[in-house]
Amino acid sequence: MMCRVKNERKIKGKKFDAVVIVGVGGSGLTGDILQFIKNDIGLSVPVFVSKDYALPFIEAKNPLFIFSSFSGNTHETITALREAIKQKKSVAIATSGGEEKIIAEKYKLPLGIFETHNLTPREGLVYNLTTIITLLSFCFPLREIDMSPKKIGSARYDDNIVKKIETRIPLVYTDTSLVSLGLLWKVFFNETAKIPAFSNTVPEIAHNELEGISHAQKVFIPLFLTSNKTTKENKRKIEALVGFFKKKNMSPILIKLSGIKNKDIFLNAFAHIQLLTNTIAEKKEVSPQHTPSIDLFKKEFER
Repeated sequence: MMCRVKNERKIKGKKFDAVVIVGVGGSGLTGDILQFIKNDIGLSVPVFVSKDYALPFIEAKNPLFIFSSFSGNTHETITALREAIKQKKSVAIATSGGEEKIIAEKYKLPLGIFETHNLTPREGLVYNLTTIITLLSFCFPLREIDMSPKKIGSARYDDNIVKKIETRIPLVYTDTSLVSLGLLWKVFFNETAKIPAFSNTVPEIAHNELEGISHAQKVFIPLFLTSNKTTKENKRKIEALVGFFKKKNMSPILIKLSGIKNKDIFLNAFAHIQLLTNTIAEKKEVSPQHTPSIDLFKKEFER
């Protein structure tokens, strides 16, 4: 997971009071996961995530903006990057190449370059994330951690779970501590398995969404993710919701993610959802990597 770094002297030893990760899609997920694992790496400043053309307003005097684009050609991220340069923000870039690399070299910006290994942005999320962490290590005293991907130990996911999901729309629920992992699973269901999916939190579901779901029993399948960080109160709420959905014959799924530290919980969730959605894609005989509808929309939009 090594990356090449250029122009790191621009940020080396500088004191930043916040980090802003700018990116969309799989590249934007790096910001969500960085928020989740920041304590494990010893990052003491707040992490903000922006998934838009415009730069976000944050209450920080000297933030570091890191522009994350797997391909280096993401239109929204490049637009925001050009605005950051115009405003003379402190900027760094994590990418595999493309237009972002060209811009970084033109302006001699701190640049972390990683190999894609023929993966999609969501599949190569860890390569992008470790590149961002490497860039941050030049200006923050971070702890070294092992981000090696985990393996579930099987070539296919549990058939019982696959059968429950493949004909319905997954609703992925987590407590607020795991919200970034709920989003991660949603993205993989959408892009890898080619099925609609949505994510939300507990206990919020019990105050609004529950009513709508209950009137579409054959459409949705509730899927709950928990970990050792899930509080007793939310465990009780989730158990009650699972029982409620069972009475509605909705076959809810409960998955306990192993790991003590957040980075291990993330790697476990990452391994689970890759195997699960690849298994569904195989059964549906669709490509787990290609996203033709997204590609078509991008081409039409860029005309």
